[in-house]
Amino acid sequence: MEKSMICMAGALLSSAILMGSCSNDDLPTYSDIAVDKTEVIINLDSGTSTGAVQITEGNGNYRISVADESVATAAMDPANTARVIFTGVNAGETTATITDWARKSVNVVIKVTGQSAQ
Repeated sequence: MEKSMICMAGALLSSAILMGSCSNDDLPTYSDIAVDKTEVIINLDSGTSTGAVQITEGNGNYRISVADESVATAAMDPANTARVIFTGVNAGETTATITDWARKSVNVVIKVTGQSAQ
């Protein structure tokens, strides 16, 4: 009987120590994604058909999707992994969504003016 009481006391003490070491402080935190501007205007008549946004805060490994790729396309800048370059295709307006690996996202409105680039 005395031996089982000692074992039970040891088990309770071990459980208390294990439970005390678990805290929410150990959980990872992810920052919201942010960009330097939420609207890009590309004028096809200006001689350049591109615009860009800089990702100022995020969790890396970014993906970009453009709602209407007949208006504009998007790609990560190979020289700067926190910069997105938009290329105007035809006059119009569309939205791009930039998402990071923590599934945080931000929308950017892309307005393309001027004559068609094609």
